[in-house]
Amino acid sequence: YEVGTHLSTADNRYQADAALFLIDTRDQQIARFADSGLGRMMVNAGHSQSRGAELSLRGELFRNFIVALNYGYTYAKFTNYDGGKGIDYTGKYVPFVPKHTTNVDASYTWHFENAWANRLTLGATYTGAGRIYWTESNSASQKYYQLLSARATLQTKYCQIELWGRNITDTKYNSFCFESMSRGFSQHGKPAQIGVDLRF
Repeated sequence: YEVGTHLSTADNRYQADAALFLIDTRDQQIARFADSGLGRMMVNAGHSQSRGAELSLRGELFRNFIVALNYGYTYAKFTNYDGGKGIDYTGKYVPFVPKHTTNVDASYTWHFENAWANRLTLGATYTGAGRIYWTESNSASQKYYQLLSARATLQTKYCQIELWGRNITDTKYNSFCFESMSRGFSQHGKPAQIGVDLRF
């Protein structure tokens, strides 16, 4: 169930989208590692509900300077889930669903006329996500983490050159975790990176 709106100014300089949602799921399929540790299997959670809101704003604050903001909030819990072997996950958070997601992007573009370069864009992006629970028991989780990226893009008549940096603050976080054979395993997020893309 969802209700939302899309708003924009007459000149489309500013835009906004907002929505409220409720997802009522029965027999939700959950991937679980087998007790032997050899592979995964699918199980059915009896009943879960996800409630939340999404907001998206975009505007050209002044000529050639654009800012976009996206935020999402999700409250997802099992309302009825017998995990077997006397285990009850009712009331626990649904795994792999971030409670908060945030993205803010800002960019400024210079346009050139009668020059070898068409335009130059400088931009930065902030991304945040969390808390994310990794298990049905909620015994392991990733707290809210923040990433910062930046880019400089030069567009010419024949090619595009982009210098970029991702996770430039070198934030340490886990992008995935799971439990198997009574042990926990995690995959770390990518560290600080820098690179160049060239497109003809």
